[in-house]
Amino acid sequence: MKRAGTVSGVTLTLTLTAAAVGMTLGACQLVGDITDRSLESPGGDDGATLTDSRAPGVDGTVEKDGAPGSRPDANASSDAAIDGGNDATAPECLTNAQCTARASAEATEAGSVAATGDAAFNGILDGGVVPAVCVQSIGKCAPLLTPDCRALYGDYTNDNSILVGTIFNTTGSLAGANIPRQQAALLAAQEINSSVSGGGIPGVDGGPVRPLLVVECDPTANTIRTATHLAGDLHVAAVVGPNVAEDILNITQQVSASAGMLMMSPTVPIDPVTDLKDNGLTWRDIPSDSQRAPLYGDQIGALVTQLTGLGRSNLKLGVIVRNDALGSSALHAISSVAFGSNLTVGSPGANVTIDEYALSDTAAQAAIATKYAASVPDIIFVIAQEAVASIVIPLEQQLMTAGTPANKRPYYIATDTAKTTGWLSLPTGVASDFRSRVRGVGVTPDSASVTVFDAFNAAYKGAYSTNPGTAGMGPAYDAMYSVAYAIAAGGGAPVTGASVAQGLSQLDYGSSFPVGSNMAGAAFQTLATAGHISLQGTFTVMHWDSKGDMVGGTLQVWCVSAGTPAAFAASGRNLDLTSGMISGTYTACQ
Repeated sequence: MKRAGTVSGVTLTLTLTAAAVGMTLGACQLVGDITDRSLESPGGDDGATLTDSRAPGVDGTVEKDGAPGSRPDANASSDAAIDGGNDATAPECLTNAQCTARASAEATEAGSVAATGDAAFNGILDGGVVPAVCVQSIGKCAPLLTPDCRALYGDYTNDNSILVGTIFNTTGSLAGANIPRQQAALLAAQEINSSVSGGGIPGVDGGPVRPLLVVECDPTANTIRTATHLAGDLHVAAVVGPNVAEDILNITQQVSASAGMLMMSPTVPIDPVTDLKDNGLTWRDIPSDSQRAPLYGDQIGALVTQLTGLGRSNLKLGVIVRNDALGSSALHAISSVAFGSNLTVGSPGANVTIDEYALSDTAAQAAIATKYAASVPDIIFVIAQEAVASIVIPLEQQLMTAGTPANKRPYYIATDTAKTTGWLSLPTGVASDFRSRVRGVGVTPDSASVTVFDAFNAAYKGAYSTNPGTAGMGPAYDAMYSVAYAIAAGGGAPVTGASVAQGLSQLDYGSSFPVGSNMAGAAFQTLATAGHISLQGTFTVMHWDSKGDMVGGTLQVWCVSAGTPAAFAASGRNLDLTSGMISGTYTACQ
C-alpha cells in the first residue's frame, strides 16, 4: 500500500407507513428549491464554470425518475461541463510521471519545501515530490493533493490507475465518526487492489489491470472547493461520500451534477436527496428518513407504554435538532406522531419541545443540557452524533449532581447518524443505568448478509486493530466495492460518472457475490463475461431504484449491552423495508 500526505395522560397515534410519510415541517425547514429534478446551472457567463452561486435552471437534463432517457449516457463526456469545450491543440502531458516530475520541479524552483503541519500543507511530500496526474480526457496535468485533499492511497505513477475520491469530515467535531468510515472505504480499495483480487479492476480486452487510486478529501474547511478539485481539476468519475447532508445538497447543485461526477453517500438519510437535481449522479446506500419513520414512531410508542406502566404520568418528549437538513429531515419523519392531547411532534406544546442548535454553537448545545436538567423530558429523540457528547452526557452529569432519582431520568431514542461510541461510555458523573435507557434505529444485516457483515468487521479489525462499530462503516465499504464493480461492468466504456451510474444498475441480478476480497476476482470475471452480478453488501443486496435510493434491507432497534466492553446489540425488533412489516419483540440488552 502506498499512502501520501498526512454522528398518565399520553395518547400516541401513528399515521406512518413504510412507503411514505405525510407531514408538515416542524421548527426548522429543509433546504429549499431542490426537488425539481432538472439541473440548475452552477453559474458563470456561459454556465460552464464551477462556483458557489446558484443560478436559474437549464433545460434538457437527464433525470433518475424512471422516465425514458433517465439513465445517463454512459459514453457521454462530462469535460465540456467543466472546460467549456476543448480545442484540438496537442496535450500538455501523456503520463502521470511526467506531470509529477514537472510539478516537483516547479516547486523546487519556487523554493517550496515539504509541509510540516496542517496549516502549512502545500501538497509537497518528503523529498520535494508533488504527486500529479495527467488527466487524459483533457491532456492536462493536475496536482493530486490540496489543503482539502491531503492523502492518497494507490500508485499515482501508474497511468492505468482509475482515480476515485472520498469526501469525509475527518477533522473537527465530526471526525470521531468519520475516520472509521473513511478507513472502511480505504479498506475496500486496498482489497480490490490486492493480489488476491487480481491487483485491481481488470483491463479492457486483456489490457493492463486498472488499480484504484484514491484521493482522500476532507470538506470541513471548504466544501465546494473540495468538490471542485475532484470534479473540475481531476475529473474524478466517482466519489464515496460525503457524510454531511448539507454537503451532498450543495455539491450536487453547484458542482457534481453539471461536472458529471457520481457521489455515493454511506451516511446521508435525508429525504430531499431522493428528488434532488442531480442528472442521475447522486446516490446513497442506506435507507432514507421516510423509510425509517415507522420504526421511530414504533419506539416512541413503545416507550410511552413502558413508562406509563412504570407509573410515570404527564410524559414529556424532547427532540434535539441540529438546525440543518439532517435535523430537519429526521424531525420531518416523526412530525405526524401524536404525543399528548391534541399535539404532534411537528406541532409542539407543553409536553413536546423541539430544541435547535447549530453544529458550531457549543453554547447553545450546553444550554439545552441545562434546560433539560431543570425540566427533565421522559423521552429524548437524538438526531446527530455531536449531541451525545455535547448535550446528553452533560445532561446526565447534571442529573446526578442534582440527585434526580432513577425513575425520573430520561430514555433516549437515537437515529443511525447519532450512533456513536459516546453511548457506550460511562464517563465520570454519569449514572450506572445510563446505557440501559438508550436505544436507536439503524440498519442491520438481512439473513443473506450476516456472514458478509461479520467478515467485514473481522477484516476491519485486522487492518486497524480495533472496530468501533460506528454507523456507516459497512455502507462506506460497500460503496467503494459498488463503484469498482460498476466500473468493471462498463467494460471498455470511458470511466465517467454516467458510466458508473449505468454500471450500478448491473449489480442487482445474476450470480451472487459478496463484497470482500475472497470473491472479488470471480466477481470481476463474471462481470467481464455476463455483464452483471448480484452484489451482496454488508447489509443487503446492492439494489437501487431509478432515483438512486436503496431498495429493500432491514432496519433494527438496537440497544447497548453493559458487557466489558459495552457494545451495540440487536433488541429483536425489526422493520422489513420490502414488506413494510415491523416484527419481533423488543428485549432490553443485558
